[in-house]
Amino acid sequence: TITLDTILVHESGYFSAEFELEELNWIEMDLGVYKCVLMVGPGYLYQVSLPTRRDKTEEEIRSPFFEPTILHLRVSAEVSDEDANAPDLNSEIFHFDTLLFRINAEQLMARSRKKRFPIDSLLLSIEESYKYIPSAYFSDYRKYRYGLIQMNSGSKSLKDIYNSYLSVEYPALKNPAYLDLFNKMYAKFFYYFSRTKEGNKLNQVVNLEHNHKVLRRELQKHNSIPNDTIANLVILKEVNESFYRDFFYKEALLMILDSIIADPSIPIYSEYAMDIKADLTNLMIGTSPPEISLLDQNGQRASLDDFDQK
Repeated sequence: TITLDTILVHESGYFSAEFELEELNWIEMDLGVYKCVLMVGPGYLYQVSLPTRRDKTEEEIRSPFFEPTILHLRVSAEVSDEDANAPDLNSEIFHFDTLLFRINAEQLMARSRKKRFPIDSLLLSIEESYKYIPSAYFSDYRKYRYGLIQMNSGSKSLKDIYNSYLSVEYPALKNPAYLDLFNKMYAKFFYYFSRTKEGNKLNQVVNLEHNHKVLRRELQKHNSIPNDTIANLVILKEVNESFYRDFFYKEALLMILDSIIADPSIPIYSEYAMDIKADLTNLMIGTSPPEISLLDQNGQRASLDDFDQK
């Protein structure tokens, strides 16, 4: 996913941005409490409208648990010089998600009332409407979304969900539907797995071993984590999300990140571990603050360096 740098907006409200792409990807735009997302491809020009920005409150800024509202931008015009017949995937994904999330809400309501819901036949019917769209990316996107719906149905085990929907050679880290399913499957995994017979040594491994290789062997005792690549991804997710909870020592979690940085199962995991560590430690005592400068009451620019050793 690409996060755009600062975009200047004209006083009329119009803005523009250009960036280089080699393949389909997602961009994110931070509008305070909103995170706007848009799927973009090389050679395309998109015309979109942004929602009214609402800045975060002081409480939301300080909270490590704050999550922005995700908004998929509607595309009013999409132009490509290379392939005029290419499908408008943003519109297709928007309509697909709208339909699927409505069905998911109905399914959850039926489940709360202990009523049967024909989820399998509904998903087959939906796929009939979309399977002829010529996009491998969108095909994978739908598959991961179906897995999320099946996950919410409660009718399949984690092992079944993994084998049916996530069993790929490399995690589809650029596909948000994959990440949504992955995060749902392994939500609070350390906490829940450590309370099972198979995972009752997990706390000890995290707090005393400090090594991701030992930890991933422990995780692979669960039948939904069949290989090192998935195990390491679970570790990265759980270290990030467990840091501000009191289940594990913070120093131990940081040492696990260091071990992944030094020896990742795939290279991108080292980058992820470094980014996570930077985010987790930027407010810890002893961490160097970022360079910052502001105007004082006299209009003079002052920086933190001006107060060094004072």
